[in-house]
Amino acid sequence: MSNAEQTEVREIEKLKDVYSDLAQIPIVLSGRITGDKDGIISVTSTWANPALGGLNKKATTQRVSVLSKSEDGIIKLINTQTLPLSNLDFQSIAYSPSDSRLVQLYTMLEGKEKKQYMRVVDTVNHLELLSVELTGQSKYGIIYGLGAAPFGCISFSHGEGHVLYCAEKKIKSSGYFDVDLDCDNEEKIVESNVGEKFTLTESWGENNFDVKNPVLCMVNISTGQVTVVDGLPSGVSPSYAVWTPDDKGFIFFGLEGKPFRLGKAGCTNRPGKLYYYDLKSAESIVIGDTAAYEHPTFTPDGKILVFRRRAADEPHNATVELCSLSWPFDGSSPRIVVPIVTASSDSKSFPGLSFVQQTTRPWSADGKHIILSTAWRETLELVSINIKTGEVSRLTNHGRTLGSWSMLDVRGDLILSSVSAPNRPPQILIGSLPFRGQQV
Repeated sequence: MSNAEQTEVREIEKLKDVYSDLAQIPIVLSGRITGDKDGIISVTSTWANPALGGLNKKATTQRVSVLSKSEDGIIKLINTQTLPLSNLDFQSIAYSPSDSRLVQLYTMLEGKEKKQYMRVVDTVNHLELLSVELTGQSKYGIIYGLGAAPFGCISFSHGEGHVLYCAEKKIKSSGYFDVDLDCDNEEKIVESNVGEKFTLTESWGENNFDVKNPVLCMVNISTGQVTVVDGLPSGVSPSYAVWTPDDKGFIFFGLEGKPFRLGKAGCTNRPGKLYYYDLKSAESIVIGDTAAYEHPTFTPDGKILVFRRRAADEPHNATVELCSLSWPFDGSSPRIVVPIVTASSDSKSFPGLSFVQQTTRPWSADGKHIILSTAWRETLELVSINIKTGEVSRLTNHGRTLGSWSMLDVRGDLILSSVSAPNRPPQILIGSLPFRGQQV
């Protein structure tokens, strides 16, 4: 081996060592404050890092932390336990509103076939309430996990008796020479979509290549009965689906599939309408005209629907406006809470909402403030927004910059977030929502 080849080999070994060191640093996938009672706080978080040793997947672990909270508000860590989650491929994990139930969507390899299962657990009494194979359902195809955002959704109803999720619509199609094709029955010929068997169907691209014709589904936890939601608008792909406060329907952003299904995972400017689906009448009602919408959510009292909106014909990841709508829907127009910012006056002023991160539980204890993570020049910051006045308060990086902050959960006035920087590995931090003027 020549000197040049030996040098090249040594450099490759150095790169391998550097990658091995960096791969050991886990990143935060999710976090939840699962308990806050009698001065004891419990936090569950999921972490992942590339699995070394030839495993072509991520190594996932779960951390369970117990903390104490004194009367003066000081929070201290008591203990953290790390549990491996390497035996199952978890696609989604979601908690019920009361944190007393947990639903898991996971994939298991049986032979050469991948099968998807849903499991619901009573976390208080430590009981398994439901375990059902979803792959065998003839009503739909693959179920989208939370990695298929914004289409992947999995959430409990407020009564915690049903779980809403999104799957690929199963469309039957036949070839002209299929032996089971009944050519004498015109009705069945039409139903079989003859000639469409090998037609290319567009997907929503990027991270959503499996998402082509999404449909909303729900499962009854007591009976295991699966229902596919009928009456969705033709050619519309539901995304960001959430239950209404009375569990009588859903809110969703219906993306228009015509003329093209362009990428959505990283594109905030795709057109569609905001819909309310009524379960009793099986009707989809337009409550927001054509625009690009994000993350509808209800205030804790269920009286206001809050969402983000922007024009659908503008640049990618431009700033968005925060809007509110009285609920139940009375036909009124949305009220703009935080307007779109086209230019900020100086380096310290609010630059507008963009690259927003929002959790499924984003509300403060008083129900008047929504806590978000948003781009603030070179970092991500946590902000508190008063939905009545529109006042935006920055909560982080006052005095010194610790890094970029990402939202994980809000419970009462406790905020769970992760912070990281190029010279700072991800860490999970918990703190209390400060009083006015006490941001740090």
